[in-house]
Amino acid sequence: MTALCVWGGTPEEAERRAGELTGHFAGDEYTFTRPRGEQENLWHGMLPGTRTPQVMAQYAQYLVARDFAMAGPFTGSGLGDATGPLFGLHLAGGGVRPVLTDWTRGPRENTSATAAFIGELGAGKTTAMKSAVYSVLAAGRRMRGGTRRGRAVIVDRTPRQEWLRYAQACPGETECITIDDQAAVSLDPLRTFTGREAQRFTESFLTLLLGLAPMSDEGIALSEAVEVVLAEPHPSMRVLVEELTNRGASGDTHSAMAARRLSAVRRKDLARAVFDESLPVVRGSSADTLVFSVSSLALPTKSELRGGGDRLDKMEFEKIFGRAVMYLIAALSRKVAYADLDEFALVVWDECWWLTSSPEGLALALELVKDGRKHNAGALFGAHDADDIGPDADENGQILRGLIPRKFVFRHTDINLARRALRFLGCNPDDEDLLTLVTTGLSPNSPDLSDEERAARAGECLHRDLTGRIGAMQVTLPADEQAVAHIHSQPMQSAAT
Repeated sequence: MTALCVWGGTPEEAERRAGELTGHFAGDEYTFTRPRGEQENLWHGMLPGTRTPQVMAQYAQYLVARDFAMAGPFTGSGLGDATGPLFGLHLAGGGVRPVLTDWTRGPRENTSATAAFIGELGAGKTTAMKSAVYSVLAAGRRMRGGTRRGRAVIVDRTPRQEWLRYAQACPGETECITIDDQAAVSLDPLRTFTGREAQRFTESFLTLLLGLAPMSDEGIALSEAVEVVLAEPHPSMRVLVEELTNRGASGDTHSAMAARRLSAVRRKDLARAVFDESLPVVRGSSADTLVFSVSSLALPTKSELRGGGDRLDKMEFEKIFGRAVMYLIAALSRKVAYADLDEFALVVWDECWWLTSSPEGLALALELVKDGRKHNAGALFGAHDADDIGPDADENGQILRGLIPRKFVFRHTDINLARRALRFLGCNPDDEDLLTLVTTGLSPNSPDLSDEERAARAGECLHRDLTGRIGAMQVTLPADEQAVAHIHSQPMQSAAT
């Protein structure tokens, strides 16, 4: 037998809903009865773990297979994809069921393969991103008219190179490009890119590096010089400096000032990765995972970026240079991910505020989300706040957040950040039950819990899957001891391994 319950703020509202429910099923020849005087017993009979009351037994029916199958459309508690590697366990809807996630599904079904992971420090978002990368690298190797593989391009800003060490423990080969004063490869955008991309990325990089407005007199002079240099057989930053210097010597004061600025940058030791023509350029990579290790690059804080104006003008050169080079690395990540349409690639931008804090970087991130489907690629964004992924005050930021289909929200003990995370997920940010769940119910970190209890609850989150379904889940670790040994970022965990 089946029992259904309606509710209402008043008896009249409950009666109205009962009538609507009865009328709805009557159209399909289903009838419902309401035993008088047994409403309380029926209510208790619907609760889990209770003894079936006699009134329910009186309405027992035997269903043939056809009738039972017709009840299917009225039930559903799925989460994730129909196929794919195990990514987690579904914790809502009764019981524990697997959550499969096929990261390559998006491009095949004309949607995005991008996902966002949001949570406070230590909530588990980076571990979840690493599990996603493992799924792509391990499950991407398959035979379909030839060997196809999954690839990853990762920007590792951690001083301990935790992403690099993890990538080396995953299936496939790993290549690392380190950006510091001993750089072994060139990031010169005039040598690395071609055509319109070279023009665009060079100008955006230099306007960030030199603090120029694109439509200022110096910015226009710089743009004109870049166009001329790209028409030459062997364009490079050195050739650009010479072109600007020659223009300045001919009386173009704006070109002379741009040349002076660039020459000042060229003398810095960190600038070797951009100005040294003896270094080979990054053309691509045959490795399964390409890691840009950039812990030596200093970056401005978010408060410094919000200050704008004078604060940016007075910022240390190392931070200005780091911000500009990080944009260049993001552009290179996009190029590598787009290199082969037959190979699915994920670009990993953890703590992604460094990219989206500038209009140029935000536009680049938005472009990858929009065009990734056409190039069989996607991106993983990691952040503490949804505003770090796409600033709410910026129209492009709002668009970027709206175009990300897969979303994961981990623990946020701060109530304001929890509200913003729920809004980003598509839930009511003022729902008290959801706020309690996000602030205290997901992977609780209470001192009253033992280490074993906290470990058993690690990885809990709210997930919005590719079809828009929302549910609670727990991210599982890869079934690979070598990868798991390097997946955590806690110092004690690393010391133990």
